Amino acid sequence: MNTQHFRYAVEVERTGSISQAAENLYISQPTISKVIKELEDTLGITIFQRTPRGTVATEKGAQFLAYAKEALAQVDKMERLSRPDDGRGPVLSAALPHADYLLQGLLALTADTKIESGARLSVEETDAMQAMRGVQDGRYRLAVIRYPAARETYFADYLKNNGLMSEVIWEFEPLILAGQDSPIAAIDRLSEDKLEGYIEIQSDDGRAPYLTGGEEENDRDSRVIFVNAQSERLELLSIVPDAYLWASPTPSKRLTRFGLVQRRCPGTARRWKDVLIFRHGKLLGELERRAGRKGVAFALHATSVDELMAVADAGLLMPPKSTWFEPKLRSGLFIRRIANKNTVIDGVGVVVEVNAETDFVGKNEKFQNFVKGVAAVVAKEDPKDLEALMAAPYGNGRTVEQERQEMVLVIGENIQVRRFA
Repeated sequence: MNTQHFRYAVEVERTGSISQAAENLYISQPTISKVIKELEDTLGITIFQRTPRGTVATEKGAQFLAYAKEALAQVDKMERLSRPDDGRGPVLSAALPHADYLLQGLLALTADTKIESGARLSVEETDAMQAMRGVQDGRYRLAVIRYPAARETYFADYLKNNGLMSEVIWEFEPLILAGQDSPIAAIDRLSEDKLEGYIEIQSDDGRAPYLTGGEEENDRDSRVIFVNAQSERLELLSIVPDAYLWASPTPSKRLTRFGLVQRRCPGTARRWKDVLIFRHGKLLGELERRAGRKGVAFALHATSVDELMAVADAGLLMPPKSTWFEPKLRSGLFIRRIANKNTVIDGVGVVVEVNAETDFVGKNEKFQNFVKGVAAVVAKEDPKDLEALMAAPYGNGRTVEQERQEMVLVIGENIQVRRFA
């Protein structure tokens, strides 16, 4: 055994595929298969087994891989001792799920923020289990994981038991992605029962801790293809007409690039959560580290509710990510007098909730005008429910729903009108 063989095994676990691991490591598939076999013979255990989800670690294999990662981490530290300081500054390493809005948000953040001179940013796309383990062993400073809301208990227990902190970023209803020429694209009033018989493409996102492969298999339809690489999943959709996958809203540019369509599946009970995770005390610890023994660090105070209301009354917008309020708003009825020049249309007070994928869209003038237009429709048409509002005339010969679809194409993010009053 040698540490290079450990790296091969760890890469197989990370990708869930011997062929993909071989491609990533620039070696042949027979070579990596031979290495795994030699490791298994030496240890006297089976490290991996093939399943419908790909190549996964056995119980003994998972223990070996945990030790292998610890050994590799120590080797990396020893190797760094001989490396000269390159002066390139600290590294912020993060793991993300397959989510376009997160990557776009990260790009926007780096473009709008003056990054510390010499700082390096390392980002990897991976599944929830790999991300959690990476934060545990220090490979990632932070990560965003994605899982089905129905399995939240498993993930919450795992995070708590392993000393990881978490904060929900977004809970959303996934959409259906399929090829433009797929029969799925032409289905009228799409529903989950109409997807029976089609091939679902899945990844390891949402693979829950503590569940065995057999327990997860009980919830799956037999026509499933497991592909972890996002680009390969989208490419597969474009060439397999009977295939589809559940995904977070995808920008129109990406849909056009792969020849895909995305559709809502009304009535689905599926809900997914994107959750930020990090080790306890690590984020504040970084602030303290930068301050040094003689320095001073500053953390912004939470926005007060009075300040929030003052911004709303002035008809202005809060900056992106302004979600830290004191005192903490609790669930329930929240009443605020809104009768002012900014919230009254033709003598009628109107409130509408329109959601987008990222906070940055709130600054988009076209998005703001769309929201104002929806509010004007509510004031004029007085619709009985959301369905009536979406069918009401918006202007330019289009309904509110048709205008919403146009905004999705123009802005490149999924936009939903949720409720009004």
